[in-house]
Amino acid sequence: MFIDGDLYLSEKYKLSDYIALNLNINSQTEVWEKAINIFISRINGRYFNAINKLSNNGNIEEMQKYGFSIMSIECLLIDTLVKFRYGPIRINNHINRDDRFKKFRFNQENKIRFMKFLSEFLSEEFVEEKNAEKFYKDIRCGIVHFGSTENMSRLTCDSDKLIKLLENGDISVDVNILYNKLERYFQKYINDLKDINQRKLRENFIITMNYLCLCN
Repeated sequence: MFIDGDLYLSEKYKLSDYIALNLNINSQTEVWEKAINIFISRINGRYFNAINKLSNNGNIEEMQKYGFSIMSIECLLIDTLVKFRYGPIRINNHINRDDRFKKFRFNQENKIRFMKFLSEFLSEEFVEEKNAEKFYKDIRCGIVHFGSTENMSRLTCDSDKLIKLLENGDISVDVNILYNKLERYFQKYINDLKDINQRKLRENFIITMNYLCLCN
């Protein structure tokens, strides 16, 4: 976002703040702490703070009013966290130069990574592949591409489970439970990122941050 001619990665930090760190896998602890703080500020500003404002900090009645908008933000947040966990998708340009084929490959890889993330890091309810695929297709893709959930899959805010299978095979997803799981994941991810032994996690973080900075 541009503010007064400066490009900001978040409300508090400019693009230049991150570039000045010259972050690499062997950077000192203080440098990593600054980079992680920039990342936290970006994720809170773009996603968690927006959800908290819409839901009035978890008020169920407000969540019922704005559940669709909250789920839209949650899906965008998952997409973002997937990139930081696994790194940006790289499609081999030498396989086929047809842009349509590369787009298809990208979408397929994105689906695989998204579903893997759901089952490995968000909930055991997604270990069952049909739940993860239903969420990806009916909830995430429905909202992102068509502005609504697809088929008869739906959202709720007062369930005792994240995922409930409907009689017709579609799913019901609880917006509030997903939010809580995303919060817990994010805190654990930050703690892991502070661990100097998490080299692969840190490498993917650097690659993704650099990619975002170049795109910005």
